[in-house]
Amino acid sequence: MSVEAIVWGIGAILTLAGGVSLVVREIRHRDRKSMRHLLDDSERELVAAQTRIVSYRRWGFFLAERLASHGEPVPPPPNGDDE
Repeated sequence: MSVEAIVWGIGAILTLAGGVSLVVREIRHRDRKSMRHLLDDSERELVAAQTRIVSYRRWGFFLAERLASHGEPVPPPPNGDDE
């Protein structure tokens, strides 16, 4: 076997390893990017849900105040997991 063939073989192996590392790096980059988008979307949904919960609690308090001011009995709040 000639020295030239050995050098060509080593070059091919190094090229293959470099190509594989580039592909793996790109796949990881895409996965991280998609996970960041998923986390951002989840965060926005969570903030919106918390805002709705706060507004419904304020509405319930306002309704209970109005009922009490008109002499109506105010029902107790429902038992929830968040209390």
